[in-house]
Amino acid sequence: MLLLVVNAVVSAPEPPLPSEHWRWAAIVAAGALCAWNVSRAYTAYQASGLLSVTGFFHAWCLLAFSFPAAEMTYRYRTLRAGYWTASTDQWLSLKAVLVLAVFEVLFFLALGRDLAGAPARLARNCAARRPNFRAALWCLVALAPFAHAKLSVLRQLGLAGIVGTMVTRKGYWLFLDEPESVVSFLLNSLFPVYFVSLACLAVKYLVPHPKAAGRRLFGVVLLAAGAGVAGSGGRAELAYVLLTVLLFMHVEGYRFPADFRPVVVPAVLVACTLLLVAQARHGAENPLSAASKTQHVGYSYQRGDVTQTLGVGRFDAVLMVLDHLDAQPLLWGRSYGYAVLGAANSTYAPRVVLGHHFPMWRISDQVMAYWIFGRPKASALPSTPGELLLNFGYAGIALGALAFGFAFRVATRWLLGLRGPVEVLVLLSIWILARTLSDESWLMADYAAGNLPGVVLLAVVLGRGHARRAQRAARETPVRPGAAAPTRPAT
Repeated sequence: MLLLVVNAVVSAPEPPLPSEHWRWAAIVAAGALCAWNVSRAYTAYQASGLLSVTGFFHAWCLLAFSFPAAEMTYRYRTLRAGYWTASTDQWLSLKAVLVLAVFEVLFFLALGRDLAGAPARLARNCAARRPNFRAALWCLVALAPFAHAKLSVLRQLGLAGIVGTMVTRKGYWLFLDEPESVVSFLLNSLFPVYFVSLACLAVKYLVPHPKAAGRRLFGVVLLAAGAGVAGSGGRAELAYVLLTVLLFMHVEGYRFPADFRPVVVPAVLVACTLLLVAQARHGAENPLSAASKTQHVGYSYQRGDVTQTLGVGRFDAVLMVLDHLDAQPLLWGRSYGYAVLGAANSTYAPRVVLGHHFPMWRISDQVMAYWIFGRPKASALPSTPGELLLNFGYAGIALGALAFGFAFRVATRWLLGLRGPVEVLVLLSIWILARTLSDESWLMADYAAGNLPGVVLLAVVLGRGHARRAQRAARETPVRPGAAAPTRPAT
């Protein structure tokens, strides 16, 4: 975090002048919000470990809202995105920070703290007691089609196509849009979640933990999965791969700095790739942008924003919504209704039953796209606060923050109360909830409908196998002479 702050300050192209009062007020307010998020995240992680839900959401809000607000108002006097331009030395910039502050405070008030002992109990339930070579073999067999499909596409794209895709994210997906590659498209789109999850599960069941062999194998998984995901240009997917490996290591008992030495080099490579891709997409000159011969893809900020390393910085999107709110009719929930239809479309059920998909509608296509590019085709990602503003105005921020916080509270407490090896389900679900805060409802509903069903099935299969092994072990455990026979718990 300190390095991010230093980089934002040192490389600021337009640092604020003493006379820019609104800009300084926004910087101070955003800085205070950053400090609050860092403090709360640190406290939550200290109390509950890596599986802290509250800590993760605070860290996510820091990356998505608080730090982008502080960085952008400090570095830029004017934010530009296509046809849209807004000055940060206005009341509007401070208003955007205050809107985000109200949303975050009310959201975390409704979310509450982690259940005492729940993350530790979940880690104990998920940890493998002993190697299970049959389960490891099934995981390796299941991940083979994903690896084959990914290698096939990358081989046909070649080095130039891969580099171009990392910057523009076009060549890879245009290639997969060909009619004959439906199965390949499905396997490649599911690769970021399923390949790394199955590979981590294989390592979990293959060797005893914590051991040197397990550390090295987790490093290999991070390197292989990171390389596969980088070829499609997914920044958030790269972060998910890194988080998955670290969570599996944490669950299996790797706690000390020395335990993570084998994953340091792959983690550094992932981090460098994230930074290079983010800068290349935002107009900065680096080896990727030079090799792809592309000036910029998204917003043309001068040097590539630190906040966009993960692609989740949304302060500019909220500022854009506020800038147009008076002239834009409220949507009154339409975007959320179409998100449900988008989720149904991703399951292919409407295509089978009705012969066609439900009509799709994205706010970034029909509202924000005109502000940025002057045409109804863009991925603007307004974030949850921005989408609440578009739907219900300022009242939507307060009521929506409480509603989202309460819904996340119910969902995460249910997840942390699950039994058996369900770490993939818990991780993906919390990841989806976090991304919902910084993306848009349509995109995340589609993502959840496409990825969660298979993960739920995987959790059910592993859970049943775990329960059968526990019952078998209980039957085979001899009763010591004089010890009371096990009794059936009361219902």
